[in-house]
Amino acid sequence: MYGMARICIGILGIRQKNSYAIKFTKNDGAINNKAAQNIENVTILVSDNGVGIQPENIPKLFDISQVLTTTGTAEET
Repeated sequence: MYGMARICIGILGIRQKNSYAIKFTKNDGAINNKAAQNIENVTILVSDNGVGIQPENIPKLFDISQVLTTTGTAEET
């Protein structure tokens, strides 16, 4: 059961990262998903050429007392 939970959490993480990539990448931008597997692990890479994170917001990403909301490239919240 533990293995299945890890898979579900991984899938949710991939979905969330792709959602952010879509939100912050312009219509003519690019979003890439790549996966690599070795004997023990699978590595997933989600990359995009979106607008990025403002430098002053980076510390807030790691502070659970902070709530950070940013408008997307299509003015969505």
